[in-house]
Amino acid sequence: MLKAFLKVRLSYYFVILFIFFAGLLMILPKPTLSSSALTLFSINSFLFGFYFTPSLNNQKARIEELGKVIRTQSVALFKIMVKTRKISDRKVHDKIQKLIADYIKACVKEKKAGCGEKEYDKLVGELVHFDVKHKDCDAVDGVLDAVVDNQTNRTTFDMTMGRKIYSNEWYVLLTLFSVTLALPIIVDVGGNPILHIVAAMLCATLTLLLITLLKVNFLVHKKAKGIWNPMESLIESDFRSVDDKED
Repeated sequence: MLKAFLKVRLSYYFVILFIFFAGLLMILPKPTLSSSALTLFSINSFLFGFYFTPSLNNQKARIEELGKVIRTQSVALFKIMVKTRKISDRKVHDKIQKLIADYIKACVKEKKAGCGEKEYDKLVGELVHFDVKHKDCDAVDGVLDAVVDNQTNRTTFDMTMGRKIYSNEWYVLLTLFSVTLALPIIVDVGGNPILHIVAAMLCATLTLLLITLLKVNFLVHKKAKGIWNPMESLIESDFRSVDDKED
């Protein structure tokens, strides 16, 4: 359900939220706020901005790092594929290429930390236990070295994927967000329709910020859509290219 919720475009959310809050502001009673209450709301709003901004920036940086490491790994896998050309035994050549292809397809399909772990272990096992007396042993060893070197990319990818916002951080964000959102909802702006529209827009915008953070955190934001392009390009080009696809 969450994935379906996050797939909706942000522009659609703004319209829906604006209509919702515009209606809500018309029916909710408006209590009289004391100066101390307004001070508390002001402090909370400052804390929300102070806490929210680095959280969003960190997740955007995470997406950029994921894009770089996925492309680096795609280039490494492309080079590994090239190294298999030195294997003269067609049966061995095809088997190793298939294992590499299975790993790449698993990564693109799963798109999560540890993706393709089973396929990668199978590939490494095949290379490690290759017959040392085989005529292509040197060529296979070259492939094995490249596969082992690529493990650094896999580790970096898993670590970066794991840098999500933790549940305790969500609790803090949601608490600060709820109190911040409450101010424009309960404050009495009188009978001025313009101020009602402004308040509804402010509430919709605040909520949209939180939804944006959710989408970025779960890698469904527009900014994250292209990070898997290099690996997808490898598959679509039959492992002949790592050029990014056009969005």
